Amino acid sequence: MKRSLKNAASILATGRSRAFVSRVAWLELERLISSTFNELSECKKETSQLGNLYLYKNRDREPFNKPNLYAFNIMNQILIHTGWRSLNVAFAITENGETQVEYLHENGANLWFSQDVSGAVMVFVSPYKSKALEIHESNIILARYSCASSVTPRDIRRHFSTYFRYCSVTSAHGNLGITGYIYRLFLKYGDFRYSTQRRASLFRVIESVLAVVGIAATLYAGNKIFT
Repeated sequence: MKRSLKNAASILATGRSRAFVSRVAWLELERLISSTFNELSECKKETSQLGNLYLYKNRDREPFNKPNLYAFNIMNQILIHTGWRSLNVAFAITENGETQVEYLHENGANLWFSQDVSGAVMVFVSPYKSKALEIHESNIILARYSCASSVTPRDIRRHFSTYFRYCSVTSAHGNLGITGYIYRLFLKYGDFRYSTQRRASLFRVIESVLAVVGIAATLYAGNKIFT
């Protein structure tokens, strides 16, 4: 019994230390993400097409900028998000007997790096949102890193690239065809939260194949085919 208690205490102590190290390492990750984001200042025409891009660090805002709060004792988060993007069309809306013109827009396409209590870093993307188009998934997990120091500059650039392509397949003005849909499925396939759905889909495919094989075997045994 005491051995189990000691083992449990040791595991939790190790986890606490590992989480602290990762939250300290977040400062360097934050610097790398900010540096990558700043490179986009040379692409004003392209970023304006997306609705402009903004970087938000929760440590810079209330209530996380208190003197007693630091990167190693809060839930760290960095968010890259688009602003309002006009869709260049308007429609009439009637409320309380009055008809008004409302212009359509979209926003909400995000890339964010979030650190949980264990120190692990999760990377998400979320789609554009508008009254003109509804994307089924609210967000997709791109990656999970056990420690902030595990995220390399190459990883950050890859996640930015994925984010930009995801913007292009979730905008009302984007690629909403079969290739865009397949790309979204590809990203969802890598999200562990959809593993149950993937497993169910795989079983349905296997069942369909077995059914076809069973029918073929029955017909063959009855000399209905291959005669």
